[in-house]
Amino acid sequence: TILLYSSHVSGFTTYTIGDHKLQRLNRLTWKSIKSVNLAVDQPEDEIQQNKPTNLFFDRATLSSLLVGNELTSTIKNQKTVSLTRVAVALIFIHFCGSQILQFFLTGFQNGVAWYLTQLEASPIITKSITSGIIGIFGDYFAQLLEFKMKRRRRKSSKWKDCLSIHGHYDTRRGLAILGDGLFISGPLMHWAYNRFEAILPIDGHWAAMTHVVADSILLDSVFVTTAFIMTGLLEGYSFVNEIIPQFKKDFPAALKASWATSLTLMPLEFVCFRYLPLSFRTLAMNLTDVFWDGVVSFMTHRNRVRKRKSSDAPIRSAVDS
Repeated sequence: TILLYSSHVSGFTTYTIGDHKLQRLNRLTWKSIKSVNLAVDQPEDEIQQNKPTNLFFDRATLSSLLVGNELTSTIKNQKTVSLTRVAVALIFIHFCGSQILQFFLTGFQNGVAWYLTQLEASPIITKSITSGIIGIFGDYFAQLLEFKMKRRRRKSSKWKDCLSIHGHYDTRRGLAILGDGLFISGPLMHWAYNRFEAILPIDGHWAAMTHVVADSILLDSVFVTTAFIMTGLLEGYSFVNEIIPQFKKDFPAALKASWATSLTLMPLEFVCFRYLPLSFRTLAMNLTDVFWDGVVSFMTHRNRVRKRKSSDAPIRSAVDS
């Protein structure tokens, strides 16, 4: 006797035979199961209510059910469609791959040339805009992490689905990060890297490492501070009653997380300072620090999110009442 476990969820039926799982549309109704004279250990009304059912088959019945029937043909059709898609994709890449690659390479070269032109014409503005846009990406990953953690605490089955946060993106918070990059981080990085180069030109490994350490310790401390203040003001928090108390409480932990992240990224930062020209260092460091931006955004907003939820609770209860 072989045990076939059937569970009905959202119009789909999952059959498990040993370690093998087959999922298809729930077209195998109770009547078709009943017609093959199977022994069922649950009443018919429970099965019709989509409750899990244990069906016991002998080998002959199982063979007649799974070989040559709708389930087997459905699986074969799915495999055929998948193989057809792969074949079409391979043929498309074979005949059009070189043209597509050339198109993207040309676009990349034109984009780099345009960026270099803007960087030479308006270095501070270009670096500031670049810093703000990359900061938004870092903040998005921070919000994504917060969303996944919330789903995981609720034991949702879809918390690992994709990179979408399903309409929970905080637009005002993203704009605050953009403003911090435009008006604080970008201009400060431009000025600081020029000062570093004027005080200690990079002509060797030790000079480059000194720049990396100065960036990780000095600039990171300033950037974490401005992240608390700038984003708090742009998000509408009170400077005296909310931002300052949160800064006193969360700044040490955020700064430690910032230093730990910079320590992890230090090899990449060393390459940026040692081998790239001065005009490219801000862009390179911003790209390298996408993960750093995410960590700092997460640390600066983790208690703000809780406080905002707690402050919104009385309003929601009043509306519900």
